[in-house]
Amino acid sequence: ESRWLQDVEKDKPPKPPKADIVLVSFSGGKDSTAALGRAVEVYGKDKVVAIYSTIEEFGDDAVSALERRLGVKIIKVKPKYDVYTFWTEVNKVGKIFRFCPYNSYKVDSIRKAEKEFIKQNEGKKIIKILGMRRAEGQRRSNRQWLEFDKSVNLPIYNIILDWTDEDVYNYIKKNKIPLTKAYEQGFYRTSCWACPFKAVDEW
Repeated sequence: ESRWLQDVEKDKPPKPPKADIVLVSFSGGKDSTAALGRAVEVYGKDKVVAIYSTIEEFGDDAVSALERRLGVKIIKVKPKYDVYTFWTEVNKVGKIFRFCPYNSYKVDSIRKAEKEFIKQNEGKKIIKILGMRRAEGQRRSNRQWLEFDKSVNLPIYNIILDWTDEDVYNYIKKNKIPLTKAYEQGFYRTSCWACPFKAVDEW
């Protein structure tokens, strides 16, 4: 971990790290879509694999189209609960009336799939790519280009860390990369689409 993180300047993009396999954590949103496209551009489609926790509410048509457009394998997994069960049985009013816990179930399903994938590819140098961006908010403003995911023991490369919203949309449009129709319906963040604590202008 320390060797992976050393000598990296906070505001200077590093040279893309070498890897046998590039594992992209894919949510189906605009940022992870751009990150997946960029990963293919930098490393080549044969080295890139994505793991996606399905968003049944929006359908998976865009994901299938994305597989065809980029020529990559997207491993699809499902969270422990669907959204309806989450709201009606797991996260009832009077407990934690937020959508974040549902996303944690999605993260758990991805992490489980990542561990299985790593086990199947033991001995190969794997790096993990996220669609993390500093412009997304204060909590993410201090994120680094190179990080380390201790939960799966993988180095992380935040490949679009300094991109703006405009950069993301322009990249997707320029490269004709399929994107979920949720954005056409007015959603800004697909991961927070059903949260009652969203800002008023996001409804």
